[in-house]
Amino acid sequence: MFSLFAQIAAYGEKTAIHDQNGVHTYAQLWAQSQHLARQLRGEADDLAEARIAFMAVPDARFVVMQWAIWQAGGVAVPVSIMHPEAEIAYLLEDTQASKWLLTPEYAGLASAFSTPVHWVESLSADAVPLQNKPMLDLSRRALIVYTSGTTSRPKGVVSTFGNLEAQITTLLKAWAWQAEDIILHVLPLHHVHGLINALACPLWVGAEVLMRPRFSPDDFGNNYSTSQFPSLWPCPPSMAVWWKIGNV
Repeated sequence: MFSLFAQIAAYGEKTAIHDQNGVHTYAQLWAQSQHLARQLRGEADDLAEARIAFMAVPDARFVVMQWAIWQAGGVAVPVSIMHPEAEIAYLLEDTQASKWLLTPEYAGLASAFSTPVHWVESLSADAVPLQNKPMLDLSRRALIVYTSGTTSRPKGVVSTFGNLEAQITTLLKAWAWQAEDIILHVLPLHHVHGLINALACPLWVGAEVLMRPRFSPDDFGNNYSTSQFPSLWPCPPSMAVWWKIGNV
């Protein structure tokens, strides 16, 4: 069985996500994701691997959406906030997504597509726990991430829960993740590096994720105290060049 949720449930009031809206504990995200999963599932016991697309500003709502889709029995399909309408239409059609989770920031997009939208306006303060959660066997499909499309149209790559668990646990050893780590997350959330390496791994071990909507040199250089300064910062070369130049 997929072990992520067993790990998360043990971390309680420890900070999981620190975003532009404040601090969110593991207990809060866990309860809120169960509440959303309950809404998504409706009268069904299990969404039976229905593809559920989701799109959000990089913050705690993204995590709640992803966890909720899995707990409801769906396959998570992250949609890039940077993609034009044509690419979004292709992804929704190619996956045959039965539902699209959106935050209000993207209300203007909803009318352009026929996929039913479920709005996630804010994190619920009165989260209702989910009962009779699906059994997330490791052979069950969990995630569809699309290739970059450099040689042809992007192709959906399906990962099972077993694939995800193997990648996460391997990276925990390779990167020597610790519960005391703090990671600055400014990577795209529709790619494996941003989804798994920089988000699922720290949450698996009970670390803290500083989620920002985008990279900002001023934010990185000025807004962290010594006790909160990131211990990890995965980034593309352009950001690393800025860091090197800024610290010569």
